Amino acid sequence: MSCTLAGGRIHGLIGRNGSGKTSLLSTLAAYRPASAGTVLVDGEDPFENPRTAAGTCFIRDEPDLVPSTVDRVLRFAGRFRPTWDHTYAQALAARFGLSPDKRVGALSRGMKSALGVTIGPASRAPLTIFDESYLGMDAPARYTFYEELIADYGRHPRTVLLSSHLIEEVDALFEQVLILDGGRLLLHEDTDVLRARGQTVTGPAEAVDRFVASLTVVGEKRLGGTKAVTVYGELAEDRRRQARAEGLDLGPVSVQDLFVHLTREQGSPR
Repeated sequence: MSCTLAGGRIHGLIGRNGSGKTSLLSTLAAYRPASAGTVLVDGEDPFENPRTAAGTCFIRDEPDLVPSTVDRVLRFAGRFRPTWDHTYAQALAARFGLSPDKRVGALSRGMKSALGVTIGPASRAPLTIFDESYLGMDAPARYTFYEELIADYGRHPRTVLLSSHLIEEVDALFEQVLILDGGRLLLHEDTDVLRARGQTVTGPAEAVDRFVASLTVVGEKRLGGTKAVTVYGELAEDRRRQARAEGLDLGPVSVQDLFVHLTREQGSPR
């Protein structure tokens, strides 16, 4: 695996279970040394490196929380991060309904996840990593997190890595996508470039089926007489004209459909 992550962008890291996502993120965050090769953060080996550690915030699916109150956890988190914004941390915790005096041990899994994703944005760390850290939250809370993350990223640009199985929820946040499969980097490119690898064809079911008959179909949805089919591969201009002439709409492809297709292509076990 060899890649360089551009600074100041939001990167999506996706892959099947066991593909190596957590191992990669843990190495970047200095939770473990690289088992082979070289991993550099800001040009330095991150393992046991105080300088890079101060600029990295790693929020895992089960966040590392000291057994105390919400307020003390936030204050403790801020002690190790020079870019910490405690006022923002308090505001974000309040938006998630986290009481400052509530003990961490009494929090539900979802509320513990909310506390973890409060620490991430409030850290303002130059490298902020979320490893499935919001899966314990319900849908409204997750969308609150997405809104807050993108808004705060706009105000305070940094490098963000998001690992998630909820691809359809988060792919709009991604500026670049990395797909891991079997411990290998299958793909690393801008999200817009990835989406251009396919098209979604929508229209009357029979017309759509005729149009895509000779194409590689990677996903489809149907509602009544209307069908939306995702195809892999660029469409030539004459095919685009044909689609318009037949009353079919062409739209962007979903990252999830492409991910499923690309990982199946590699012959990974399902």
